[in-house]
Amino acid sequence: MQERDTAVQSLYSSTRVVRRHRRSSLRSLVRTTIGVSALVLSGIGFATIAAAPADAASSGVAQAKTTVKSLTPPAQPVTISSKSVNGSLLRGKTVTYVPIDYEIPYFHTVEAGLSNALSKVGATLDTCDAASSPSTASQCLQTAANQGSAAVVVNSIPPAFAPSGFAALAAKKIPVIFLDQATTQKAQNSSQALVFGNSQSNPVAWGKYAAATIVADSNGQANVLLIDIGVSPQFHEAVVSATANILKLCHSCLVTVSTVTTGSEQEAETVVSSAMISHPNINYISTIGGLQPGVASGLQDAHATSKVRFIGITESLSAMQLLQSNSGVYSIVGTNPYFEGWASADQVIRMVAKQTPISSYDIPMRIFTQSNVGSLTLNQQAENSPSWYGGGNWEAAFEKSWGAK
Repeated sequence: MQERDTAVQSLYSSTRVVRRHRRSSLRSLVRTTIGVSALVLSGIGFATIAAAPADAASSGVAQAKTTVKSLTPPAQPVTISSKSVNGSLLRGKTVTYVPIDYEIPYFHTVEAGLSNALSKVGATLDTCDAASSPSTASQCLQTAANQGSAAVVVNSIPPAFAPSGFAALAAKKIPVIFLDQATTQKAQNSSQALVFGNSQSNPVAWGKYAAATIVADSNGQANVLLIDIGVSPQFHEAVVSATANILKLCHSCLVTVSTVTTGSEQEAETVVSSAMISHPNINYISTIGGLQPGVASGLQDAHATSKVRFIGITESLSAMQLLQSNSGVYSIVGTNPYFEGWASADQVIRMVAKQTPISSYDIPMRIFTQSNVGSLTLNQQAENSPSWYGGGNWEAAFEKSWGAK
């Protein structure tokens, strides 16, 4: 067991991410330096990791089914900080939102939540797409500094990705809120804060829940392709977690990992079609929900549509609609990006008011399946609301704490 855990960590610590222009060709991004079999085909890297010994995971399937059962009902009511803050400090001001790659639908929902929340205190939102490019990200941050943004929210962009841009913001003491980061990241100065989920809703938990869904549905007979996204630190952490948890729970499972440079559907299609040739026994694929169209195209290219189940990590409207119609999506681990937008606004307001940042937020989580998606309204209005997670009054609670209600 210890040797396998070491192998998993070594695999990911040896992964090299190549960041170029968003249209760059796919590279072989997975490198192995240990006794884990690896196959490189057509420039795409795959690493297949052996499963846990049988005696180490005999109760894993039952444990996985219990986890899934606990997360399919509507999410429990969330707790919002009761500490009041003067939201009117943002009235008439602009906040800049910089996602790593706006092609990923997840970021659209975060943007909607952030924009809606800021409107409650009279502020507006300006969005600048980093386009998976360090130079473009730096330009977005520099522009925000030059234009005097009240604060900047960066999504899935770590400090090392655009150091000159962050330096420009720091020079003008403009607050920076980091969203969707690896849980190991820390604020580098008093003008920075992070938006983290708690231990039940952070990226490590995403991977845990995806692993449970796969192991439970397969009854411990899964051969899984996990598609990592190189530019996203929090999703990489989720994939590491999913890999470790599948192997921990399932003594008969195999995990194959491949990494794409951005969140584009074209890259996903290429990875999947190649994987199904080199690993024809794959029966589960998991990555972010927004890549499902690319996954579906890759499966169609490989004539493997009927034998593979897709498990989404993070939802998108299109993936939820496909789940409801039983059209290529089997389950989705939902992470409520709309709430993350509101939590980001809360952190912005507290930073502008020079309050201590909130250490973590109770981000709603839910596993969506055929059994619970049928009762949901699937349109953009519902996506940009709390309704998919059971409703609740957290929007009003945020507004009250800001003095806006």
